[in-house]
Amino acid sequence: MALVVIIFVSTILLTLTGASLLFSSLDLKATSTMKDGTIALQVADTGIHHALALIPAGDTFPYSSTTEVVPSTAHPGITGFSYSVTAINTNGGTQAILTSTAQGPNGTRKVVVAYVSRGNFGLGATSLPGSTVSATETTFSGTSFSINGNDNCNAAPAVPGMVVTDSALATEITNETTSDGGLASNQMNLVTGAGGTPSVVTIQPLSQTVSQIADAYLNLSHTDLSGGNYSGNDDWGTSGSPRITRITGMPLSRAQSKATVCSSWTGL
Repeated sequence: MALVVIIFVSTILLTLTGASLLFSSLDLKATSTMKDGTIALQVADTGIHHALALIPAGDTFPYSSTTEVVPSTAHPGITGFSYSVTAINTNGGTQAILTSTAQGPNGTRKVVVAYVSRGNFGLGATSLPGSTVSATETTFSGTSFSINGNDNCNAAPAVPGMVVTDSALATEITNETTSDGGLASNQMNLVTGAGGTPSVVTIQPLSQTVSQIADAYLNLSHTDLSGGNYSGNDDWGTSGSPRITRITGMPLSRAQSKATVCSSWTGL
């Protein structure tokens, strides 16, 4: 009788011990799977950035059907993980859908989908429309300057710091070769805005010349204000209805001129 009881109790204890070990193993597997999944998600995101660097320039995307943009590529820094990226056009070719698939150990798989679009930035914070590399001399001196296409008050989307209509001029400015007037490596992050860092973007030639654009702005209604102190809110033009406001009279003192001015970058 005692032997039967001992065997019965031992069986129960062994069952409980085995179940405990099994659940511990499942926890380890779940943790490992979660870790691999997190890494795979980051690897898939790497694939998106890889594909963005390979997209050719142009007004539209060239992927009329599903196209392999990046073939299966091992991640350069994470052993056992790889990614591949395909792309297809949407919205008439002005948008593309990038699908990055990451593979990892034990069948781990993650997919990241990104939507990218072409856009006409128009004028930037600094614009050189119609200027060619052979007729334009650029020189950037020191590191105390800033060309910024971001609206400090977040009232309007960012525009490029510089826009040009000659791709060769954009290359000259961004090739880190100061002998031809380009930005030095320590000056790249001083030109900010839409389109990356440095924010130098090539756009299609404008339908109007610089003189025509200037004349159009000069013909807009404008307001003359006397120099002095201004407080409260007032509308001096918006991105949808730009306006020229001219302050005449005595200049503002240093104490009076401490204000935040928000620009919608609607023109030069």
